[in-house]
Amino acid sequence: MREWKHHRKVVNPAFRRGWSTTLFGNLGRQLLVHLDDAAARGSPVVVDNWMRRLTLDAIALGAFGQSFNCLADPDSTLFNDFEAMMEAALSPAIALDLTFVQWTPMYKRLQRQMDKFNAFILDLVDRKLAALKARKAAGLVGNELGMDLLDFMVEAADGDTEYTREDLRSDTVIFFVGGHDTTSNALTTAIYFLGRHPELQERARAEVLSVLDDVHPTCSANGVPVLSRPGFALALRDAHSEHPARVTTTTVTLHDGTVLPPGTRVVASTMALHRSPALWGDDADAFRPERFLDVGSEKMHAGAHGYKWLPFSAGQRVCLGQSFSIMEQRVVLAMLLARYEWAIVGDAEAMRGTPRTTRGGLMQMVGVEAMFKRRG
Repeated sequence: MREWKHHRKVVNPAFRRGWSTTLFGNLGRQLLVHLDDAAARGSPVVVDNWMRRLTLDAIALGAFGQSFNCLADPDSTLFNDFEAMMEAALSPAIALDLTFVQWTPMYKRLQRQMDKFNAFILDLVDRKLAALKARKAAGLVGNELGMDLLDFMVEAADGDTEYTREDLRSDTVIFFVGGHDTTSNALTTAIYFLGRHPELQERARAEVLSVLDDVHPTCSANGVPVLSRPGFALALRDAHSEHPARVTTTTVTLHDGTVLPPGTRVVASTMALHRSPALWGDDADAFRPERFLDVGSEKMHAGAHGYKWLPFSAGQRVCLGQSFSIMEQRVVLAMLLARYEWAIVGDAEAMRGTPRTTRGGLMQMVGVEAMFKRRG
Protein backbone atom coordinates (compact mmCIF):
# COMPACT_ATOMS: atom_id res chain seq x y z
CA MET A 1 0.00 0.00 0.00
CA ARG A 2 2.81 2.42 0.88
CA GLU A 3 4.54 1.77 -2.45
CA TRP A 4 1.28 2.27 -4.35
CA LYS A 5 0.60 5.57 -2.55
CA HIS A 6 4.09 6.82 -3.39
CA HIS A 7 3.67 5.97 -7.07
CA ARG A 8 0.24 7.58 -7.11
CA LYS A 9 1.63 10.76 -5.55
CA VAL A 10 4.24 11.03 -8.30
CA VAL A 11 1.95 10.36 -11.25
CA ASN A 12 -1.16 12.24 -10.08
CA PRO A 13 0.03 15.66 -11.36
CA ALA A 14 0.40 14.24 -14.86
CA PHE A 15 -3.31 13.42 -14.96
CA ARG A 16 -4.62 16.65 -13.47
CA ARG A 17 -4.44 18.42 -16.79
CA GLY A 18 -7.15 18.87 -19.37
CA TRP A 19 -6.96 17.04 -22.68
CA SER A 20 -7.49 18.97 -25.89
CA THR A 21 -9.98 17.61 -28.41
CA THR A 22 -7.38 18.39 -31.08
CA LEU A 23 -5.27 15.35 -30.19
CA PHE A 24 -8.18 12.96 -30.70
CA GLY A 25 -9.69 14.94 -33.56
CA ASN A 26 -6.48 14.71 -35.59
CA LEU A 27 -6.42 10.94 -35.14
CA GLY A 28 -10.12 10.75 -35.94
CA ARG A 29 -9.48 12.48 -39.25
CA GLN A 30 -6.86 9.85 -40.09
CA LEU A 31 -9.42 7.15 -39.33
CA LEU A 32 -11.95 8.83 -41.65
CA VAL A 33 -9.56 8.37 -44.59
CA HIS A 34 -9.69 4.59 -44.17
CA LEU A 35 -13.42 4.48 -43.49
CA ASP A 36 -14.17 6.70 -46.50
CA ASP A 37 -12.19 4.29 -48.66
CA ALA A 38 -14.02 1.25 -47.28
CA ALA A 39 -17.39 2.98 -47.71
CA ALA A 40 -16.60 3.89 -51.32
CA ARG A 41 -15.69 0.26 -52.07
CA GLY A 42 -18.65 -1.14 -50.15
CA SER A 43 -16.28 -3.15 -48.00
CA PRO A 44 -16.91 -4.04 -44.35
CA VAL A 45 -14.52 -2.78 -41.68
CA VAL A 46 -13.10 -4.87 -38.84
CA VAL A 47 -13.99 -2.38 -36.13
CA ASP A 48 -11.89 -3.69 -33.26
CA ASN A 49 -8.70 -3.65 -35.36
CA TRP A 50 -9.09 0.01 -36.32
CA MET A 51 -10.07 1.03 -32.79
CA ARG A 52 -6.94 -0.63 -31.40
CA ARG A 53 -4.83 1.22 -33.96
CA LEU A 54 -6.45 4.54 -33.11
CA THR A 55 -6.13 4.16 -29.34
CA LEU A 56 -2.52 3.00 -29.59
CA ASP A 57 -1.66 6.16 -31.51
CA ALA A 58 -3.66 8.24 -29.01
CA ILE A 59 -1.91 6.91 -25.91
CA ALA A 60 1.45 7.30 -27.66
CA LEU A 61 0.76 10.95 -28.47
CA GLY A 62 -0.69 11.70 -25.05
CA ALA A 63 1.96 9.84 -23.09
CA PHE A 64 5.08 10.33 -25.19
CA GLY A 65 4.32 13.16 -27.58
CA GLN A 66 4.86 11.00 -30.66
CA SER A 67 2.61 8.89 -32.84
CA PHE A 68 3.33 5.25 -33.58
CA ASN A 69 1.65 5.67 -36.99
CA CYS A 70 -0.58 2.64 -36.47
CA LEU A 71 -3.39 4.33 -38.41
CA ALA A 72 -1.18 5.65 -41.18
CA ASP A 73 0.71 2.39 -41.72
CA PRO A 74 -1.44 -0.76 -42.07
CA ASP A 75 1.74 -2.84 -41.76
CA SER A 76 3.07 -1.03 -38.68
CA THR A 77 5.71 -3.27 -37.10
CA LEU A 78 5.16 -1.68 -33.70
CA PHE A 79 1.41 -2.33 -33.85
CA ASN A 80 1.84 -5.93 -34.96
CA ASP A 81 4.50 -6.62 -32.31
CA PHE A 82 2.35 -5.07 -29.59
CA GLU A 83 -0.71 -7.05 -30.69
CA ALA A 84 1.24 -10.32 -30.61
CA MET A 85 2.68 -9.51 -27.19
CA MET A 86 -0.70 -8.65 -25.68
CA GLU A 87 -2.37 -11.71 -27.19
CA ALA A 88 0.23 -13.96 -25.58
CA ALA A 89 0.28 -12.08 -22.26
CA LEU A 90 -3.51 -12.32 -21.90
CA SER A 91 -3.79 -15.97 -22.93
CA PRO A 92 -5.45 -18.16 -20.26
CA ALA A 93 -2.35 -20.29 -19.66
CA ILE A 94 -0.15 -17.28 -18.89
CA ALA A 95 -2.89 -15.35 -17.09
CA LEU A 96 -3.36 -18.33 -14.75
CA ASP A 97 0.40 -18.45 -14.13
CA LEU A 98 0.62 -22.18 -14.80
CA THR A 99 4.08 -23.53 -13.95
CA PHE A 100 4.65 -25.55 -17.12
CA VAL A 101 4.08 -22.51 -19.35
CA GLN A 102 7.57 -21.10 -18.75
CA TRP A 103 9.08 -23.91 -20.85
CA THR A 104 6.79 -23.44 -23.84
CA PRO A 105 7.82 -21.67 -27.08
CA MET A 106 4.92 -19.23 -26.58
CA TYR A 107 6.28 -18.10 -23.21
CA LYS A 108 9.84 -17.75 -24.50
CA ARG A 109 8.58 -15.74 -27.46
CA LEU A 110 6.60 -13.53 -25.08
CA GLN A 111 9.71 -12.90 -22.99
CA ARG A 112 11.60 -11.76 -26.09
CA GLN A 113 8.72 -9.47 -27.08
CA MET A 114 8.51 -8.00 -23.58
CA ASP A 115 12.28 -7.42 -23.46
CA LYS A 116 12.06 -5.57 -26.77
CA PHE A 117 9.09 -3.48 -25.63
CA ASN A 118 10.68 -2.65 -22.26
CA ALA A 119 13.87 -1.56 -24.02
CA PHE A 120 11.77 0.72 -26.23
CA ILE A 121 10.03 2.27 -23.19
CA LEU A 122 13.33 2.70 -21.32
CA ASP A 123 14.75 4.55 -24.32
CA LEU A 124 11.77 6.93 -24.18
CA VAL A 125 12.28 7.42 -20.43
CA ASP A 126 15.98 8.18 -20.90
CA ARG A 127 15.21 10.73 -23.59
CA LYS A 128 12.67 12.43 -21.31
CA LEU A 129 15.20 12.48 -18.45
CA ALA A 130 17.73 14.11 -20.78
CA ALA A 131 15.08 16.62 -21.93
CA LEU A 132 14.33 17.52 -18.29
CA LYS A 133 18.01 18.14 -17.67
CA ALA A 134 18.07 20.47 -20.68
CA ARG A 135 14.92 22.30 -19.49
CA LYS A 136 16.44 22.80 -16.04
CA ALA A 137 19.61 24.21 -17.58
CA ALA A 138 17.50 26.62 -19.63
CA GLY A 139 15.32 27.57 -16.66
CA LEU A 140 12.18 26.19 -18.28
CA VAL A 141 11.07 23.74 -15.58
CA GLY A 142 7.41 24.33 -14.76
CA ASN A 143 6.56 25.49 -18.28
CA GLU A 144 3.82 23.02 -19.27
CA LEU A 145 3.55 24.10 -22.91
CA GLY A 146 4.02 21.07 -25.14
CA MET A 147 4.56 18.66 -22.26
CA ASP A 148 3.18 15.13 -22.47
CA LEU A 149 2.33 12.61 -19.77
CA LEU A 150 5.85 11.23 -19.41
CA ASP A 151 7.29 14.77 -19.24
CA PHE A 152 5.01 15.50 -16.28
CA MET A 153 5.97 12.25 -14.56
CA VAL A 154 9.69 12.82 -15.03
CA GLU A 155 9.41 16.36 -13.70
CA ALA A 156 7.29 15.27 -10.71
CA ALA A 157 9.80 12.53 -9.85
CA ASP A 158 12.84 14.80 -10.12
CA GLY A 159 14.78 14.64 -6.86
CA ASP A 160 12.66 11.77 -5.49
CA THR A 161 15.21 9.10 -4.55
CA GLU A 162 12.49 6.51 -3.92
CA TYR A 163 11.03 6.79 -7.41
CA THR A 164 13.55 5.31 -9.83
CA ARG A 165 14.10 5.05 -13.55
CA GLU A 166 12.70 1.52 -13.32
CA ASP A 167 9.57 2.89 -11.62
CA LEU A 168 9.14 5.33 -14.51
CA ARG A 169 9.40 2.44 -16.97
CA SER A 170 6.98 0.27 -15.01
CA ASP A 171 4.32 2.96 -14.62
CA THR A 172 4.64 4.00 -18.25
CA VAL A 173 4.05 0.41 -19.38
CA ILE A 174 0.96 0.22 -17.15
CA PHE A 175 -0.48 3.43 -18.62
CA PHE A 176 0.36 2.29 -22.12
CA VAL A 177 -1.33 -1.09 -21.78
CA GLY A 178 -4.23 0.10 -19.61
CA GLY A 179 -5.04 3.13 -21.75
CA HIS A 180 -5.04 1.27 -25.03
CA ASP A 181 -7.06 -1.94 -24.92
CA THR A 182 -9.72 -0.66 -22.53
CA THR A 183 -10.59 2.40 -24.62
CA SER A 184 -10.51 0.49 -27.91
CA ASN A 185 -12.91 -2.03 -26.39
CA ALA A 186 -15.26 0.75 -25.24
CA LEU A 187 -15.34 2.31 -28.72
CA THR A 188 -15.81 -1.06 -30.42
CA THR A 189 -18.66 -1.87 -28.05
CA ALA A 190 -20.39 1.47 -28.64
CA ILE A 191 -20.08 1.09 -32.43
CA TYR A 192 -21.35 -2.49 -32.20
CA PHE A 193 -24.46 -1.72 -30.16
CA LEU A 194 -25.31 1.40 -32.15
CA GLY A 195 -24.90 -0.67 -35.32
CA ARG A 196 -27.42 -3.20 -34.01
CA HIS A 197 -29.86 -0.54 -32.83
CA PRO A 198 -30.31 1.94 -35.72
CA GLU A 199 -33.01 3.88 -33.85
CA LEU A 200 -30.58 4.63 -31.01
CA GLN A 201 -27.83 5.41 -33.51
CA GLU A 202 -30.10 7.95 -35.20
CA ARG A 203 -31.00 9.57 -31.90
CA ALA A 204 -27.35 9.93 -30.95
CA ARG A 205 -26.56 11.26 -34.44
CA ALA A 206 -29.30 13.89 -34.24
CA GLU A 207 -27.79 15.23 -31.04
CA VAL A 208 -24.31 15.29 -32.57
CA LEU A 209 -25.56 17.12 -35.67
CA SER A 210 -27.33 19.70 -33.53
CA VAL A 211 -23.90 21.05 -32.61
CA LEU A 212 -21.64 19.64 -35.32
CA ASP A 213 -21.82 19.55 -39.10
CA ASP A 214 -20.31 16.76 -41.19
CA VAL A 215 -16.64 16.14 -40.47
CA HIS A 216 -14.12 14.99 -43.04
CA PRO A 217 -10.40 14.20 -43.27
CA THR A 218 -9.46 17.84 -43.97
CA CYS A 219 -11.66 19.57 -41.40
CA SER A 220 -10.23 21.32 -38.36
CA ALA A 221 -9.95 19.03 -35.36
CA ASN A 222 -10.81 22.04 -33.20
CA GLY A 223 -14.33 21.83 -34.59
CA VAL A 224 -15.02 18.55 -32.80
CA PRO A 225 -16.92 19.28 -29.58
CA VAL A 226 -16.95 17.34 -26.34
CA LEU A 227 -20.54 16.16 -26.37
CA SER A 228 -22.44 15.23 -23.26
CA ARG A 229 -26.04 15.33 -24.45
CA PRO A 230 -28.34 12.56 -23.23
CA GLY A 231 -28.67 10.16 -26.17
CA PHE A 232 -25.01 10.41 -27.13
CA ALA A 233 -23.50 10.19 -23.64
CA LEU A 234 -25.91 7.51 -22.48
CA ALA A 235 -24.98 5.30 -25.43
CA LEU A 236 -21.35 5.39 -24.31
CA ARG A 237 -22.35 4.73 -20.72
CA ASP A 238 -24.45 1.66 -21.46
CA ALA A 239 -21.72 0.30 -23.74
CA HIS A 240 -19.44 0.37 -20.70
CA SER A 241 -22.13 -1.47 -18.74
CA GLU A 242 -22.70 -4.23 -21.28
CA HIS A 243 -19.05 -5.03 -21.96
CA PRO A 244 -16.69 -3.62 -19.32
CA ALA A 245 -13.10 -4.19 -20.36
CA ARG A 246 -12.25 -6.08 -17.19
CA VAL A 247 -14.47 -8.76 -15.72
CA THR A 248 -12.97 -8.18 -12.27
CA THR A 249 -11.11 -5.45 -10.44
CA THR A 250 -7.56 -5.82 -9.11
CA THR A 251 -7.31 -8.82 -6.78
CA VAL A 252 -6.92 -8.18 -3.06
CA THR A 253 -5.39 -10.46 -0.45
CA LEU A 254 -7.38 -10.42 2.78
CA HIS A 255 -5.62 -10.07 6.13
CA ASP A 256 -6.02 -12.00 9.40
CA GLY A 257 -9.10 -11.22 11.40
CA THR A 258 -11.61 -11.90 8.63
CA VAL A 259 -13.96 -14.85 8.32
CA LEU A 260 -12.01 -16.03 5.27
CA PRO A 261 -8.74 -18.01 5.53
CA PRO A 262 -5.62 -15.81 5.41
CA GLY A 263 -4.34 -15.33 1.87
CA THR A 264 -7.73 -15.82 0.21
CA ARG A 265 -8.09 -13.70 -2.89
CA VAL A 266 -11.34 -11.82 -3.27
CA VAL A 267 -12.55 -10.20 -6.49
CA ALA A 268 -15.49 -7.96 -7.25
CA SER A 269 -17.13 -8.79 -10.58
CA THR A 270 -17.78 -5.66 -12.61
CA MET A 271 -19.75 -7.73 -15.10
CA ALA A 272 -22.05 -9.10 -12.40
CA LEU A 273 -22.51 -5.61 -10.95
CA HIS A 274 -23.39 -4.05 -14.31
CA ARG A 275 -25.82 -6.85 -15.22
CA SER A 276 -27.52 -7.31 -11.88
CA PRO A 277 -31.34 -7.35 -12.27
CA ALA A 278 -31.61 -6.28 -8.63
CA LEU A 279 -29.74 -3.06 -9.45
CA TRP A 280 -30.68 -2.38 -13.07
CA GLY A 281 -34.00 -4.15 -13.62
CA ASP A 282 -35.06 -7.29 -15.47
CA ASP A 283 -33.56 -6.00 -18.74
CA ALA A 284 -30.08 -5.49 -17.24
CA ASP A 285 -28.56 -7.54 -20.09
CA ALA A 286 -30.11 -5.33 -22.78
CA PHE A 287 -28.50 -2.31 -24.42
CA ARG A 288 -30.86 0.39 -23.16
CA PRO A 289 -29.09 3.72 -22.63
CA GLU A 290 -32.24 5.29 -21.19
CA ARG A 291 -31.72 3.29 -18.00
CA PHE A 292 -29.32 6.01 -16.88
CA LEU A 293 -32.12 8.53 -17.09
CA ASP A 294 -34.16 6.18 -14.91
CA VAL A 295 -31.58 6.40 -12.12
CA GLY A 296 -31.56 10.18 -12.38
CA SER A 297 -28.02 10.95 -13.52
CA GLU A 298 -26.20 11.24 -16.84
CA LYS A 299 -22.78 11.88 -15.28
CA MET A 300 -19.93 9.54 -16.11
CA HIS A 301 -18.56 8.77 -12.67
CA ALA A 302 -19.35 5.98 -10.23
CA GLY A 303 -20.62 8.15 -7.38
CA ALA A 304 -23.39 9.57 -9.56
CA HIS A 305 -24.85 6.07 -9.85
CA GLY A 306 -24.50 4.87 -6.27
CA TYR A 307 -21.38 2.90 -7.25
CA LYS A 308 -23.47 0.49 -9.31
CA TRP A 309 -21.54 1.56 -12.45
CA LEU A 310 -17.79 1.00 -12.15
CA PRO A 311 -16.06 0.74 -15.55
CA PHE A 312 -13.27 2.97 -14.20
CA SER A 313 -13.48 1.72 -10.60
CA ALA A 314 -13.79 4.41 -7.90
CA GLY A 315 -12.26 5.86 -4.76
CA GLN A 316 -8.50 5.85 -4.23
CA ARG A 317 -8.01 3.29 -6.99
CA VAL A 318 -10.09 5.06 -9.62
CA CYS A 319 -8.57 4.89 -13.10
CA LEU A 320 -6.17 7.80 -13.56
CA GLY A 321 -6.82 7.89 -17.29
CA GLN A 322 -10.60 8.16 -17.01
CA SER A 323 -10.86 11.71 -18.40
CA PHE A 324 -8.41 10.89 -21.23
CA SER A 325 -10.42 7.83 -22.22
CA ILE A 326 -13.85 9.49 -22.03
CA MET A 327 -12.65 12.47 -24.06
CA GLU A 328 -11.22 10.17 -26.73
CA GLN A 329 -14.41 8.12 -26.94
CA ARG A 330 -16.65 11.17 -27.20
CA VAL A 331 -14.62 12.88 -29.90
CA VAL A 332 -14.15 9.80 -32.09
CA LEU A 333 -17.73 8.57 -31.79
CA ALA A 334 -19.08 12.07 -32.52
CA MET A 335 -16.99 12.22 -35.70
CA LEU A 336 -18.27 8.82 -36.83
CA LEU A 337 -21.90 9.67 -36.13
CA ALA A 338 -21.64 12.97 -38.00
CA ARG A 339 -20.18 11.40 -41.13
CA TYR A 340 -21.56 7.85 -41.41
CA GLU A 341 -24.41 5.48 -40.88
CA TRP A 342 -23.38 1.90 -40.13
CA ALA A 343 -24.73 -1.59 -39.55
CA ILE A 344 -23.15 -4.74 -38.14
CA VAL A 345 -22.46 -7.41 -40.77
CA GLY A 346 -20.49 -10.61 -41.22
CA ASP A 347 -20.02 -12.75 -38.13
CA ALA A 348 -23.21 -14.71 -37.43
CA GLU A 349 -22.70 -14.66 -33.66
CA ALA A 350 -22.23 -10.89 -33.67
CA MET A 351 -25.36 -10.52 -35.78
CA ARG A 352 -27.29 -12.49 -33.14
CA GLY A 353 -26.04 -10.24 -30.35
CA THR A 354 -23.33 -12.51 -28.98
CA PRO A 355 -20.03 -11.29 -30.48
CA ARG A 356 -16.87 -13.27 -29.93
CA THR A 357 -14.63 -12.04 -27.12
CA THR A 358 -11.05 -12.60 -26.07
CA ARG A 359 -10.13 -14.91 -23.20
CA GLY A 360 -7.90 -13.96 -20.31
CA GLY A 361 -7.46 -10.78 -18.28
CA LEU A 362 -9.39 -8.42 -20.59
CA MET A 363 -12.72 -9.14 -22.23
CA GLN A 364 -12.72 -7.55 -25.68
CA MET A 365 -14.96 -7.96 -28.68
CA VAL A 366 -13.07 -9.42 -31.63
CA GLY A 367 -13.92 -9.80 -35.30
CA VAL A 368 -16.74 -7.24 -35.19
CA GLU A 369 -17.46 -6.09 -38.76
CA ALA A 370 -19.46 -3.02 -39.71
CA MET A 371 -20.54 -1.61 -43.05
CA PHE A 372 -20.10 2.16 -43.04
CA LYS A 373 -22.05 4.37 -45.43
CA ARG A 374 -21.43 8.06 -46.01
CA ARG A 375 -24.40 10.16 -44.98
CA GLY A 376 -26.20 12.16 -47.62
